[in-house]
Amino acid sequence: MNQPTRPQTRIVFYGSDRDSLAKLASQQVNNLYLNHRKLASTSVIEGVTTQVRSDVTKLLSNSIGDGRGRYVLTPATAVRLVAFDVDSTLVNGEVIDMIAAHWGVGAQVAAVTQAAMEGQLDFNASLRERVALLAGCPATVLTTIHDTLPLNPGAYELMAILHTAGVATMMVSGGFSTVTAPLAKALGMTACFSNQLEIIDGTLTGKVIGEIINGEAKRAHVLETCQTLGISPGEAAAVGDGANDLLMMGSVGTGIAYNAKPVVQANADMALNDPDLTLVAALLGIGDEELGYKPDSVI
Repeated sequence: MNQPTRPQTRIVFYGSDRDSLAKLASQQVNNLYLNHRKLASTSVIEGVTTQVRSDVTKLLSNSIGDGRGRYVLTPATAVRLVAFDVDSTLVNGEVIDMIAAHWGVGAQVAAVTQAAMEGQLDFNASLRERVALLAGCPATVLTTIHDTLPLNPGAYELMAILHTAGVATMMVSGGFSTVTAPLAKALGMTACFSNQLEIIDGTLTGKVIGEIINGEAKRAHVLETCQTLGISPGEAAAVGDGANDLLMMGSVGTGIAYNAKPVVQANADMALNDPDLTLVAALLGIGDEELGYKPDSVI
């Protein structure tokens, strides 16, 4: 399958030193046009040049380093699908920890969650261990959490940008369908895959039923969705923060570590350490003037 490639090389400077890096890059890269671009709560400096990507990569690497967390070259191939983790990515926090806090077992569950997200524990075993601690919790807690779910900044704005650009979105979560399915619908996502808690007589039994959405399952569902949409995995991107996101991030064209654990930052294609989710669109080269990104100045 031939993938549509972009005719220009686009660089996005997004670290705290973006102004100085952009000016230094303009001295190294021929015909680099730079402009500031405002996002939801921050800004980036975008640079566009007709100089070939490989030459730009070499020049920037030699002059200002690999750029991790400071600048990126946006994907050479147009992105047509973005897959998102949920907990600590779209949502500010871990839903299972929120449930546990309501049920009075927050400290025990949070400790296991942290170890699992850092890749220190088997995900399936750690999920079952944590869910078992929720046995007896009234299911109404799930509704309370859904109604007060804290999204990370720019979540709705990012989805609007992606969908306006014709980019499909999906959710692949180690969280729970009672919370994720309504959120996916509200965000206008194409697909949603997450775990299902067993509920009997309005009470959590402490068990997960059906498929467990671990790292392997996340990768499989992303690849299946690519096939359903008729696109190549190289035209997809994945955004996540935990170790169980690495397989799906490695199976697509671009993996973005969003305020992620060290092991994820070290292995992702791009590292984003800023709460503003609209930066995801900028790093992927999605969202231009016609989508509401207006340059406020030219450098």
